[in-house]
Amino acid sequence: MNDGTYAFLVFVSSLALCGAAGAIVIGLQWLERARRRRQLSALARELGYEYREFDDSLGYIYVTRSPNAKTWPARVRNVITGSTEGGRAVYYEFDAKGRESSVRLSACAFHGPFSFGELRVTPKIPGDILDIVHDRGIHLESAEFNGRFLVQSDNKQFAFEVLTQKTMQFLLDNPFLEMRTRGDWIWFGHAEAPSAPAAKRIISMVTDFAALLPHYLRRGECRAE
Repeated sequence: MNDGTYAFLVFVSSLALCGAAGAIVIGLQWLERARRRRQLSALARELGYEYREFDDSLGYIYVTRSPNAKTWPARVRNVITGSTEGGRAVYYEFDAKGRESSVRLSACAFHGPFSFGELRVTPKIPGDILDIVHDRGIHLESAEFNGRFLVQSDNKQFAFEVLTQKTMQFLLDNPFLEMRTRGDWIWFGHAEAPSAPAAKRIISMVTDFAALLPHYLRRGECRAE
């Protein structure tokens, strides 16, 4: 066997090994997605909800954008939705594609008899220069809450009406990636695709938060202009 033939055989063998490794990775990913579908569809049945593997329309409803992505909304999958006390819950997952990697995030919304303006609450990043140099956001009555969260809204009164002592304490006690309101919904984003029991807790978290809102907000009688 000459050197050229040997090099060619090594090259072909390397390609075969790479192909086999790629097939294994794809197969493992497929198995993981199938396992997750089974887990979340079982959770939906437990709750008496509906399960859908895909529903990209939700990305447009909640304007779910992948961080650092050039295109949005992100692909939406593993949707659990159904009626709950006082409204309707919608849980789903989406892929956030960063510059070097992709991560699966989760979100849950609660639709009720609301007439909300736009409000956004996000945890502050320790040492963020923008928070140090600029006095950003709306400052509420809780110094602890102001230190941990950035509150943004075009209507300061509306922010105060939603973020009462009870709801602020609830948010301090329950970690999340982002909270938003608009129209008839409250939306929470979370920094992971959790286990099925944790997904159940996230659904419960959103409905529990809605229950803490003042009654006039739940009736769609918000005083904010």
